[in-house]
Amino acid sequence: IGHKRENRNRFCKKWGACMYKVFLIEDEIVIREALERMIPWNEYGFELVGKAKDGEIALPMIRKTKPDVLITDIKMPFMDGLTLSGIVKKEIPEIRIVIVSGYDDFEYARKAIALGVDDYLLKPIAKADFVRVLQKIRESSRIIMRNLNRKSKNMKTTPGVIFLSCW
Repeated sequence: IGHKRENRNRFCKKWGACMYKVFLIEDEIVIREALERMIPWNEYGFELVGKAKDGEIALPMIRKTKPDVLITDIKMPFMDGLTLSGIVKKEIPEIRIVIVSGYDDFEYARKAIALGVDDYLLKPIAKADFVRVLQKIRESSRIIMRNLNRKSKNMKTTPGVIFLSCW
C-alpha cells in the first residue's frame, strides 16, 4: 500500500494534480460502454484503468492495477458486486467504492453500507449524479491527503522511521 501511494506522491506536484485510477465492472455491455463514455475521466482527474463484465474476471485485474476507485454493478453472474466489494475492501482498505444498481432494494443498500461503500447510484444514472459522486470522492480524498500531510509535517523525524500516507 505504501509503495503505491509513495509512487503517486512522486508524480504529484500539488494537491489535486494526481489522477485517481478507476476500475469499472458492469455485466451489461451497453451500460458499461455508456458509463465509460459518459464521463470525460481525465477532465475530472480520473483515469479509467480497467473494466470487466463480472467480479470474477475483475478481481485479478483489480489486484494488478490497484485502482483508487471501484465502480461496480451489484447483480452480475459468477461474482456479484457486493461480494467483490467485500474482498477488495479487505485487500485494499483505502479503495473508494461506488455501487451502480438497477435495484431499489433497501437490503442491497444496507449491505453496501456495512461494507463501507462510498455511494449507491440507481440506474438509469444521470451524468450530473455520476459527476457529483466522483467529485465528492475526489474532494474527500484531498481532505484526507491534506490532513495526513499536516500530521506528517508536525511529526518529529526519527532516524529509520518513514511516514507513508494513504492518499
